[in-house]
Amino acid sequence: MVRLGLACIWLLHFLPLAILSRLGATLGTVLYYVAAPRRRVVLLNLQFCFPDLDESARRKLALAHFRAFARSVFEHGILWWGSKARVQALVKVEGLEHWRNLDGKPVILLAPHFIGLDMGGIRLASEYRLNSVYSRTKDEVFDRLLIHGRTRFGQTTLFARQDGIRPMVKTLKRGEPFYYLPDMDLGIRDSVFAPFFGKPAATITGLSRIAQLAGAVPLRDLSAEMAAAPLTVSVADDAHRPAIPVPQPDRTLVYLFGSLALGATVRLAPLAFRPRPESLLTPKRGA
Repeated sequence: MVRLGLACIWLLHFLPLAILSRLGATLGTVLYYVAAPRRRVVLLNLQFCFPDLDESARRKLALAHFRAFARSVFEHGILWWGSKARVQALVKVEGLEHWRNLDGKPVILLAPHFIGLDMGGIRLASEYRLNSVYSRTKDEVFDRLLIHGRTRFGQTTLFARQDGIRPMVKTLKRGEPFYYLPDMDLGIRDSVFAPFFGKPAATITGLSRIAQLAGAVPLRDLSAEMAAAPLTVSVADDAHRPAIPVPQPDRTLVYLFGSLALGATVRLAPLAFRPRPESLLTPKRGA
């Protein structure tokens, strides 16, 4: 089934982007009404993150999310098999001056699991050396394709999360920037609780350990605005970062930065926020 789906995506990537967008919007609308369990998860997470929105507004946002998500599935065909010129036309880049202004310091780009995650990573890797991390799955075919897609321009080393952080730290110390996915909830183990939209949420400690061992500076990356093409990957400047100096001897501040950066990015691009079951977050005992 996975191979059939991937074959369809490969065939469709030859179509113009406008047609892919319409196909994605149609499929997303169907999924919104058919995939009831997933719709409930999305609505629950939107209620958690945006309690000020009424139910009608949340449902409208959820429908737009499903359409954008389905569209991104088809656009992955361009990311994985399209020419470099087509990838660069699909996604424009903003804010690189904030990266360059760090004057050669090791940099971690915080890239949450938004719809445009691969949009930003593959687009940047088409021009710059940019390493990243992934989680191995039980599907070897999908893993091979994921690795191909994210490393296809020859400037990316992709590390498996299961292999630990030491290889990531080594590349950062060599001055190679790192595209890091900080918003995974792996349960209480290897986590601390940091505020996420005003509530304690299990936050993995990898960001703090990597930043301190490598002496790296985290920058927030907004992986794409999904409302229209071309999409956008934006590297946030200091004015948009939480006012917390990082890295710090106190690791809690670095955890806090990661959690607050995610929350700020969700507020900036709620359409691209990809609520998953794990986004419900491990509850803190007694909270």
